Amino acid sequence: MSEKIFRIELRALSPVSVTKRVFGILYETYHFIPAWTMWNTLVKLYALENSEGGRIDYKNAEERFKSVQLTNFYILEGNKILRKSLDGKRRQYISSNLKTAIDTFSGTSLDSALYEREYLTAKKFVGWVRVMAELVDFFENDLKGRTAFVGADKNTGFGKIRIENIVVVNENLLSKFDGEKEVVKKISSLRNDREGFLPIESTPKELFPIVLRRWNNEKGSGMTVVYCDG
Repeated sequence: MSEKIFRIELRALSPVSVTKRVFGILYETYHFIPAWTMWNTLVKLYALENSEGGRIDYKNAEERFKSVQLTNFYILEGNKILRKSLDGKRRQYISSNLKTAIDTFSGTSLDSALYEREYLTAKKFVGWVRVMAELVDFFENDLKGRTAFVGADKNTGFGKIRIENIVVVNENLLSKFDGEKEVVKKISSLRNDREGFLPIESTPKELFPIVLRRWNNEKGSGMTVVYCDG
């Protein structure tokens, strides 16, 4: 059993909000689910699936997932992947609500507690994951149909998703989505040494961000992030 690349399609069961930055009272969201956020979600699902006697070993799950490489998970519009900034389509896929925190003792609004949170109203997302041999069985047999929360906002009603479909893909596939061959070719060409791969969110200029970390030879110690752009 060798490494495989999976295409994972998600359905949002509630609006998705992944905070990007804050402008005054506005909590801005990404127009996609960042790779790092999705990585954490997959780690949690693995830990839950492999718990024993009620004991959930998140540390072991994180260690095993260090070799997993993945892209951001982008909004699907039909068969089109919305990779770039939504720009004029922001009103179509990004909405917001204005709220204020409540003082539980008095039942009144807290001072300086007004905030506005953006969220994604899209229902479908897609991303690609490169999985090493020891985790292939989990992706093939244990993920489809599972529900989870992306981000840290489950208590606010945001981020519940279901894994609708997960299939193995390769460079010779007949693309289901525009641009799929590009990302599969890129993720296939990454160094196959496992050590140092780390999924994090992208810079805006990257279509399919896949990053790795390597030892920083210039400084003699520590790790540095290196972007793979083909």
